[in-house]
Amino acid sequence: MDLKQSKETGTVEMDASKRRPVLGLLAVLAVALGLRLWGIGWGLPNAQHYFSYHPDENTVLFYAMTGINLFGGKLLPGFYRYGSLQLYLINFTNTLAYLFGGVAKITWTAIDFSKDDSWGRMLLIGRMLAVAMGTWTVGLTYAIGRRLWSTRAGVIAALLLAVMPLHVQHSHWLVVDVPTTFWIMLSIYWSTRLTEIYGSVDTLKIWQRVKPAVFAGLAAGFACATKYNAVLVMLPVLHAAWPGKKGDGAVLSTRRQSTWAVCAIVACVVAFLIGCPGSLLDNKQFVHDVAAESKHVSAQPDEPFMQTGSGFVYEVTTNLYFGMGLPLLLVSLASLVYAGMRRGRQDGLLAVFAFPYYALLGFAVVRYARYAIPLLPILALWSGRMLDDLWSSAKASTARLSAGLTAVTVASTALLGVYYVLPMSTVDPRDRASQWIVDQGLSGQTIGFARAPWFWTPSVDPAFCWFMPNMWRQWPFNPPGWESRFIYRQDWDMSMLDVDKPAVIVLSQYEYKDAIRLKEPAAMTFVARLQQDYKVGREFGGYWKAEIGPSGPPHDMMYTDPATWVFIRR
Repeated sequence: MDLKQSKETGTVEMDASKRRPVLGLLAVLAVALGLRLWGIGWGLPNAQHYFSYHPDENTVLFYAMTGINLFGGKLLPGFYRYGSLQLYLINFTNTLAYLFGGVAKITWTAIDFSKDDSWGRMLLIGRMLAVAMGTWTVGLTYAIGRRLWSTRAGVIAALLLAVMPLHVQHSHWLVVDVPTTFWIMLSIYWSTRLTEIYGSVDTLKIWQRVKPAVFAGLAAGFACATKYNAVLVMLPVLHAAWPGKKGDGAVLSTRRQSTWAVCAIVACVVAFLIGCPGSLLDNKQFVHDVAAESKHVSAQPDEPFMQTGSGFVYEVTTNLYFGMGLPLLLVSLASLVYAGMRRGRQDGLLAVFAFPYYALLGFAVVRYARYAIPLLPILALWSGRMLDDLWSSAKASTARLSAGLTAVTVASTALLGVYYVLPMSTVDPRDRASQWIVDQGLSGQTIGFARAPWFWTPSVDPAFCWFMPNMWRQWPFNPPGWESRFIYRQDWDMSMLDVDKPAVIVLSQYEYKDAIRLKEPAAMTFVARLQQDYKVGREFGGYWKAEIGPSGPPHDMMYTDPATWVFIRR
């Protein structure tokens, strides 16, 4: 930064031309942090429901806090469907909280969740880690945009990511996708640093020459140790390490480029082994879990993704459409065309990650919206560059058009970001539904379920959202015979309506949305009979619903506000 000494006071001041971008960045980071902290307490375990309504949070926290025990010398989580690094970070932060009195216990095994809030506190601490990494990703997006193109391009890109609905929403949760994206962007940042030393490499000391390649490789290894497919970020690292015979006019020797590439690869391997030591020390379980996850993603579609057509189209028309909003999606697609026309070295650095990663998503049959999160900052960067170039046009009309387009895009995206966070600041519809059942004096009546009770079900039993459907029956603290009023044998069971005739039936958007989209005969028959024999007592939540039907956002953007229906027998 440019500093100067004030003649009047003798103090050192920052040049005004440098102060404005810093203030702009701080404002963007404040927006990013505020949106990610707003509603951070959504769905935390309490006496009404013992687990998070986000099912993956329960799994990640369970293995982080029971698979790893720093005091007992247990260092391998025994679970490798995800990389282990985020599990270690969650365990470490919660262990610190335990040492300083932030949580009473750091295990769930002996907890009566109705009396002890330690599990909720541990979940909140893990969420705060995700908030920090999501906000840092916004800062890294700015830093990359500034180094690749300009300060204004960096600020615009960072602002777009700061308010982007999918990134904002998932930065609230103790899962691996936002942390993975942080490490990816950190690796790309150091790759840009590597490209900056091409012209001055001969004047640098040995460590200064290799440091960007080493740090880029370390960040890539940590990304892969968080989520395995992030290994693709090594492509930008190698692109920066091996740019060809010339880089920015400076002749780079093959030996020097080879040194950078080797340093980056070695650093990546070392970082991966640090973050996921079970890949060596628990190799049999590691191979089993990675193979199972790979088979699931590539060949075993979950119900929400059956008959959804081409993955390449689905990612754009569903995941990015909802995750970015239509205005920003259109701007991003235009910026891709613009990048293709420019085809600069900077574009290549981003493209060698973005396009292979998009291909990986397109070929997969499991298509959760969160899988697209690593693409969001890349699209924000390209959008920021295009809008900045137009803004800098010599034609005043073009500059005004770009300024207006930027304002409209940011504002519309921010409104969508707020729209998705808003339900997180209110009482969850499942809690409201279960409380309404109690208030109406129906809690002692028989309650039927169209599908196995799980995270989508109103918390008429607080153990429903345990790790898997029907595990609630094994909950040790419930009194004997408590489940006798709950009726469920199999999905869409017509005999329940014809024989058992429960007084109340609860139904979630998660249960019917895709079943109706797929026109499953059992589901269609069940819903028709349900509406004939029962009346709607109350409907809760569901900003995207109009009726019981197939509409709604992607599966994992619906966690906070699924439409929840309570039917009462006529």
